[in-house]
Amino acid sequence: MVPGLIDSVGDPSVHRLPPGLGSIEQRTDNVDLLVNAEARRYVVGIQPGA
Repeated sequence: MVPGLIDSVGDPSVHRLPPGLGSIEQRTDNVDLLVNAEARRYVVGIQPGA
């Protein structure tokens, strides 16, 4: 589904955006994840202590 959606975008500037751009709130509505700072950092790929 996602590749088909991305392929349907005609604006080249959108294609140049890095994958995964956006906030965690745009990826999930799971309250247990959203209120857990360590889990949020893990999901978005931020290393502990960074």
